[in-house]
Amino acid sequence: MKLEGKAHAKINLSLRITGVRPNGYHDLETIMLKLDLADRVQLEISKGWKITAEVPARPELNSSDNLACRAAKMFCDELGLEKKIHIVIDKKIPLGGGLGGGSSDAAVVFKLLHAEFPGMSESRLKELATRLGADIPFLLQDAPLALAKGIGEELFPLPNLPRRNVVLLNPGFPVSTPEAYAAYDRRLTNEGVNDNCVAALQRPENWSDLDRLIGTGKGNDLQIVVEEMFPEIAKARQRLLEEGAQSAQMSGSGATVFGLFDDRALAERVCENVRELGHAIFTTTIA
Repeated sequence: MKLEGKAHAKINLSLRITGVRPNGYHDLETIMLKLDLADRVQLEISKGWKITAEVPARPELNSSDNLACRAAKMFCDELGLEKKIHIVIDKKIPLGGGLGGGSSDAAVVFKLLHAEFPGMSESRLKELATRLGADIPFLLQDAPLALAKGIGEELFPLPNLPRRNVVLLNPGFPVSTPEAYAAYDRRLTNEGVNDNCVAALQRPENWSDLDRLIGTGKGNDLQIVVEEMFPEIAKARQRLLEEGAQSAQMSGSGATVFGLFDDRALAERVCENVRELGHAIFTTTIA
């Protein structure tokens, strides 16, 4: 049996850190949006008991630690399924870039298995997804735009915004999410709470609402500390603005920055112009 699905990338249009839990996890309020850029995930299911992953473009991900493998194991363990599952991922989303690539692959595995092997409630599936990764509950559900709170488990779908052109620029290295949050915590200790990022408390009515927030440079609480660690990220973001992006911001904990464009032809030209700074990808949002 073969099952197949698309694992969409995401960007954080806003990211506000609202607190730290005793277990070290951070409470967030973040608006996330899916992109047309996607990995293709295929499951080959047969009799037996073994879960493996194959990522032809990135063989270092051929491991049981791959989030997609872990999602399959969690699902099978929960239902007591004994299946041989080989997961093949056509990788298009940059690794460690704040675009949710691994999380999206895991979400598709959950979704495909849930459709094929009923027996688990939607709420329980969401619990498993939350346990595995903060972005997975959002990527598991269908809405392309949503506000997520807590550690990602509280989801509030938002009205769709018109399709927008996006240039993604990754400087060519990953950023450790734990290190990014640790740097934020150190700054928080020294400077107190940052209450400037308020867009996640509101329901954006249009792109202008979000462009205004991103334009302040305070749409992502992690951006300032990560850019201090990696000036290349600040340079990439500034370059997108200089090239004509209406707004530009780091996604998640980085290292990818995104530029938003109203004009598709301009966005495609900019994508070519900025390749000297890293891996540049043209894509669109999902309407």
